[in-house]
Amino acid sequence: MPAAEGLTALLSRRRRAALGAFLPAGFPNWTARIEALRAFVRHGADFLEVGVPHRTPAFDGPDVSAAYTQALEQGTRMAHVFSTIRLVASSTDVPVVAMAYWTSVCDFGIERFAQADAAGAMVPDLPLAEAGPWLNAAREAGTHTPQFAPRGADDSQLRAITDAASGWVYVPAAAAPTGYQGPLDLPGLHDYTTRLRATTSHPLVAGIGISTPERAAEVAPFVDAVAIGSPLVRPLLHTTGPRGLEAALEQVRAFAYALRTPAAPATLLRDHHVAPRPPQRPPTRARTAAAHRHEQSHGPAERAEEQGEGEDVPPVRPERRRHASDPASARAPATTAGMASPPAVPHARVQRRLEQIRAHITAERAALLPPTSPLHPQLPKETPRPGPGSPGR
Repeated sequence: MPAAEGLTALLSRRRRAALGAFLPAGFPNWTARIEALRAFVRHGADFLEVGVPHRTPAFDGPDVSAAYTQALEQGTRMAHVFSTIRLVASSTDVPVVAMAYWTSVCDFGIERFAQADAAGAMVPDLPLAEAGPWLNAAREAGTHTPQFAPRGADDSQLRAITDAASGWVYVPAAAAPTGYQGPLDLPGLHDYTTRLRATTSHPLVAGIGISTPERAAEVAPFVDAVAIGSPLVRPLLHTTGPRGLEAALEQVRAFAYALRTPAAPATLLRDHHVAPRPPQRPPTRARTAAAHRHEQSHGPAERAEEQGEGEDVPPVRPERRRHASDPASARAPATTAGMASPPAVPHARVQRRLEQIRAHITAERAALLPPTSPLHPQLPKETPRPGPGSPGR
């Protein structure tokens, strides 16, 4: 089962969390869906999820539900789902996973759905009491069966879920439908993934509530992959044509970059009571000029006094004069009006280079100009003599 083995290798042998991109089959239309999924891979997605359109998707929010409705109204059927999986898997060389509700699997046929040629097939509302025939059919077809682990599951339920899983265990970052954009309980997510790690060796894939690249970077330290759907469906749903696809690709690029630079684990933020540092806005020309004028008109004592007495702020050190031999003098230029000005005293190496350039220019002028030329460097400049009516010096 090469596709399933590729999915296992992808999630088990990475140094950073992988990125999964979700899109319903048949959305936004028959031709654009294939191009969109291929483009997701080109712009940073490590694996793909293809959703089977459903009329009453209990786990999905308004964006994915609307995309499912649009796909169904355009005539998408299970045959289109299968063809989407095969075309994308053969043309991108990344694992493709089918996402379907249990009623869709039963209506189409358990054995037939297991033959979708996907690396895995996840049924989020799979009733474990009825899961035996589906798990056996998928195992015989060489298809992984990832399982959805709700946040409210107790230890016995988690054991049953992880025992039925293969490929990965799906961890919702928020106990909400897809498309949730509110805050995340990162300490709670850390505790939950710790419980799962103690129960299973399967990789953990997080989804639901990872609405921004910043959220993905916060969740990444606790899981092996992050799957996003609504941030990609939303621009395709509200903007048609190439502009909608480009907006979705911008999301893929942003999430992929965020996973390459994950945030500090939430346990550090919790145990040490350190809040994440807000992003710094680059200074504008006006702000830099105002800050420079303020520093020029206020001495160190005044600046320290403005910070407030008794506050836990670093002390303001008095400025010291820099010597020409101090390398820092060439690396710390003052700023005026948002632009860096040259250092007051150039670096010694720069000074020597300038002297060499001046000597070279002097030699060139001496060789090219006649000795009688007033521009000849060897001709001394005469000091004008004061005339009879000129005042003496």
